[in-house]
Amino acid sequence: MYNEVKVINNLKVNYSKASNKAFGKRGNGPLVDGKSWHEISQFGNMLRSKTKNIELCDYFQMIYKNTDIRIVELQIDGSHDDGGIEGVTFYDENADELGVHYETMTLQLRKNYQDETKQEWDISGNKYDSRQQFESIFDQRTDIESSQEFFAYVSRSLLAVNELHVTSENNAWIVHDINTQDRIVNLFRFVSKPVEVNYLPGAWHSNTLHGVLLQWPGVNQKQWSGIESHAYSQLTGGWEINEGSSNTIQYKIVEQDDADLKKNPKFDIEVNVEQNQNVVDVNTYETASLIRSDHRDKLFDFVRNELKIKPHDERTLDFNIKKDREKIYQLVEFFDNVGRVK
Repeated sequence: MYNEVKVINNLKVNYSKASNKAFGKRGNGPLVDGKSWHEISQFGNMLRSKTKNIELCDYFQMIYKNTDIRIVELQIDGSHDDGGIEGVTFYDENADELGVHYETMTLQLRKNYQDETKQEWDISGNKYDSRQQFESIFDQRTDIESSQEFFAYVSRSLLAVNELHVTSENNAWIVHDINTQDRIVNLFRFVSKPVEVNYLPGAWHSNTLHGVLLQWPGVNQKQWSGIESHAYSQLTGGWEINEGSSNTIQYKIVEQDDADLKKNPKFDIEVNVEQNQNVVDVNTYETASLIRSDHRDKLFDFVRNELKIKPHDERTLDFNIKKDREKIYQLVEFFDNVGRVK
């Protein structure tokens, strides 16, 4: 639910009733605790952003254990109707860039949007020239009716691509997985020169193979999806439709100074956000915070001992109810105090 924020486990905060009440019939309803419907919405967005910090160290756990990555930097830009990640860069502990050396390609045979009696290939990959190579071989007017025909066509067409375009600098394309029912095939090849990464392998691209998953197989798609979701939650509402909006979010893994570090490794995440919004003049906003790996435990203790709520029980705090609102304000104060801003 859009007007509901998950705090932890089954504890949620809902501000739908309060927002509807403040909006009224024409956007001029009565204030709720001095807040208009827009301010209530902004308050909810702020709380959602803060709650996502609690999960952040969980998302980086596999990255910390299974890779040399110590910094993940995302470039997120706005556009006419929608925006998203435009660039991803990884660095090691010395701030040296770590490249992704797997080029990927996804082919899907779809029905033509204008004429469903026709089929066409949807070809997506890292490099424009590689896509052109596949487009020159895979016939856009292919008539395939069965799974067997799909498999046979992909096999002979891929062979043709490799025969024509494999050189001393370009390795052969390899099938990673194939779904003959949905008519999708994912391919990859190792390349000496790192490929440009334009998005993370999150839930938004679940059917597409991503070079990051091949480069670091010890980190699954769920972790990258969580990081992407957190990044979007840190940006001011409306960034995605703000033409000229340019935002950089950097996550830095910082090992804690712990005597028992080898047996019980712990780390914090430094989060640095720079937002550039182009309205009339360019406005720049910078925030920096430190997310500690013990914040989840502290939140559990706070909810149980201060709010007198059992975190595992199904409970929703309603911003429209005064006694609930007081607890919600306590939660916000907790998040402000626990997320130490540099």
